[in-house]
Amino acid sequence: MSLAHHLALQTLPGIGDVRTKMLIEHFNSAENLFRNIKDLQTENLPGLQSLMKQLKDSTVQSLLLSKAEKELEFCEKHKIDAIPFTDPRYPELLRTCPDGPSLLFSKGEINWDNQRFLAVVGTRKATAYGKAFCEHLVSTLKPYRPIIVSGLAHGIDCAIHKACIDQGVSTIAVLGHGLDRIYPAAHRGMAAKILQNGGLISDFWSGTATRPENFPKRNRIVAGMCEATIIVEAAIKGGAMVTAQLAQSYQREIYAVPGKINDPYSTGCNHLIKTQKANLLDLPEELPMELGWEPFNLEKKFKQSSLLQGVEAEKQRKILRLLDEKKRLHLDSLCDHLQLSGSDMLTELLQLELLDKIKSEPGDYYMLKPAFA
Repeated sequence: MSLAHHLALQTLPGIGDVRTKMLIEHFNSAENLFRNIKDLQTENLPGLQSLMKQLKDSTVQSLLLSKAEKELEFCEKHKIDAIPFTDPRYPELLRTCPDGPSLLFSKGEINWDNQRFLAVVGTRKATAYGKAFCEHLVSTLKPYRPIIVSGLAHGIDCAIHKACIDQGVSTIAVLGHGLDRIYPAAHRGMAAKILQNGGLISDFWSGTATRPENFPKRNRIVAGMCEATIIVEAAIKGGAMVTAQLAQSYQREIYAVPGKINDPYSTGCNHLIKTQKANLLDLPEELPMELGWEPFNLEKKFKQSSLLQGVEAEKQRKILRLLDEKKRLHLDSLCDHLQLSGSDMLTELLQLELLDKIKSEPGDYYMLKPAFA
């Protein structure tokens, strides 16, 4: 029920994300707050007395919990995760933002363990120059396996999502409305493809319509969850510049792609570079080094996956990993490393030989078969 209590607290009129998080941290959980609300001394919570007075009303509590349970039913029906800020999956960088959402709704296949979140935003009127840059950027970053975050809007957002889909790079679209709809409607097909290697996230409940005031809230998630924000094309005013300002307030790295001085959709980027609010990004190849990223060894991962394929017993998997690391080991060394008796080790080694994963050598030495070495 704790998640329902979190959602219920979130809907208390006038509470907001900052106060919601403060109360949950103070009571260790929203459920504890609801359970102890009648005995709560509000003078210990300055500025929250009127809110707590509302929550002490059992009728109000029942109404809020009823709404929360309906939202959770909707989430379960549509395979949407509700991720509170206390959940380990909640983006670590977003957790550090004072105005970050107390809870995210998420749908799709998102690898939350990946820490390489990178925001790419820009004008809704992208030029061929901006679209080509997006394709080149994604192609360059692909070996580093980032997750590219944008807002599913027309223009640069759409171009970066498309480039990710085409090149098999994970991407997240942050929406300014509930996950029961897609805006703009023309991007429903793209949203469906994003779900296959990435996801859709929002801090808005289902039923929340698309309103202009929602987009700055959406942009704080885009900027807050990413270690860097890239502005590809932007006029001097607009959503991309708001995202850049938010990234700056969160002390994130900002990069801007330079453009022609007479191009209205490059004035924002050029201004950010000129005023030293953004790093100039003309060569995507330099970005991984600046961010301290190392490429993943895809070949090694593939070999490791093939090595363990068909091996269910954990002891045998440990033996394979050890031989992959040490290359060649004596029976006694294998026993010492894995704390197994000689007879137990020989039983496991025999099974691995039958699976054609390892081979024995004279003198009781063992190593991986050449295909896995």
